[in-house]
Amino acid sequence: MPQPNIVSDPEAEKILNRISLRYFLLVFALLIADTLIFGYANALLRPKTLGVLMKPLLILLNFASILVVLIPFYFGIYKLFAARLAIGRERVQRRSWNQAVAALEPFDNWTQRFLDHSGEAHFLLAQAYTSLGDKTKAEAARKFVRSRKGVWADQVNGVKSSVTTLGPEGQENRPRPAKNKPRRRF
Repeated sequence: MPQPNIVSDPEAEKILNRISLRYFLLVFALLIADTLIFGYANALLRPKTLGVLMKPLLILLNFASILVVLIPFYFGIYKLFAARLAIGRERVQRRSWNQAVAALEPFDNWTQRFLDHSGEAHFLLAQAYTSLGDKTKAEAARKFVRSRKGVWADQVNGVKSSVTTLGPEGQENRPRPAKNKPRRRF
């Protein structure tokens, strides 16, 4: 029986539910406003009464009505999955493997893979699956990470990179040159 994609931590659920509700209400309000405003505009600018030059304006108006709803919708999905990644990263650091899998598993859906640009979510998911003993899912997650280029693919492939550790937000902490020495620029 497959595991549900519910993070079993009340704090994490509260964060994810707040983001989901906020963007659902925003998109719903925009959809209602879009229907009323652009529907009325389309009724005023009937194609039969428009001249040849005004028809492209009507097409552009209808295209803009789609963007008014879709841009906040995709931004909300991006914010939700960024929060999932942060929760999953924190759960992996705490070694709460079941909660990490629950937080990161939605990235493994083929329709949501585009949200894992760097491959970090799949890298963390592979660690969690390995720790839980599910070798086939761990290898599938590693395969996805290898398809990306970057720090996470290098770590899966065993290549030493210049990244020493990851900061609290998963950002790369690279060694910085001393500030008292002049930098060489050539």
